[in-house]
Amino acid sequence: MFSSTAKDTSSPRKRLRAGAVGLVSLAALGLGACSSAESVGKGTPSASDSPEAMPSQETPKSESTQPAATTSSAQLRDSLAQLAADTSVLKEASQELIAKGSVSDGTRELAQLASPVFREEEDRLVKILGVGVDPSLAEVDQEALARLTDEEGPHADMAYLTVMEDALDRVISKWESVRSNGEQPVEDLAGQAVEQLTSIREALRKRMAF
Repeated sequence: MFSSTAKDTSSPRKRLRAGAVGLVSLAALGLGACSSAESVGKGTPSASDSPEAMPSQETPKSESTQPAATTSSAQLRDSLAQLAADTSVLKEASQELIAKGSVSDGTRELAQLASPVFREEEDRLVKILGVGVDPSLAEVDQEALARLTDEEGPHADMAYLTVMEDALDRVISKWESVRSNGEQPVEDLAGQAVEQLTSIREALRKRMAF
């Protein structure tokens, strides 16, 4: 009887102690969880807030190559448009010289050699560009062109030679630049243009030597 009563009276105390220990343990675990959560919380922002980890630092690098490519492509197109304008003017100047009846045979032969080359190159440039020629882009000597239109005989003869001498070196140099920086079929066209225009330049120098 006494043993069972002792068991009954001691059992609630043990339960209270166990309960108290359990509450303390839970409280400790709770604090530990909060502490660990805070440390994790603090660790995560510090990693994401670090300037080296910010993705925005990498974005301009990936985008910086695109404007360069666009600029290069625009420069190539500008060069081709410039060449188309100069070539068109040289073609028309050659045709105008051929149509005059009072010029020397040597200059007419030079114009007859140059005219079909200029016409062929102009046609190819227009196809590549997809637009017509803009004459305002031409850098050919306008005063010499005006003399070619207005004058006859030796004056028209010399005006045509002046136009060609002024333009050919510049046009060939621009084609060589296009050949170095362009891609096929532009590179192929540039190589052919340089070869043909160099032949015309040699013929011009021989004519100027007389």
